[in-house]
Amino acid sequence: MGGRGNKAVVNTNSYHGKNKASYILARLERDKKTDLLERVNAGELSAHAAAIEAGWRKRMIQLEPTVEGFAAAIMRRLDEGQRSTLAARIASQ
Repeated sequence: MGGRGNKAVVNTNSYHGKNKASYILARLERDKKTDLLERVNAGELSAHAAAIEAGWRKRMIQLEPTVEGFAAAIMRRLDEGQRSTLAARIASQ
């Protein structure tokens, strides 16, 4: 193990566990975010949603990569002011 060009792996879980609900729950407890932890335990909120509210993750969307898909996502996710800003940016390109 660890010969020339092959580094020995010491900790295989250094990053991989951070996407699991158990990691998020432990972090909520560690960081004393009891309000979010209680909501997750009560079933009001998923661990993923709690991580978004805590600012640890960003909300992501999936959409069909077509003009219609983008338009539908824009209408669902952006308010009128954001849509106006987007239209102005596109028009200035």
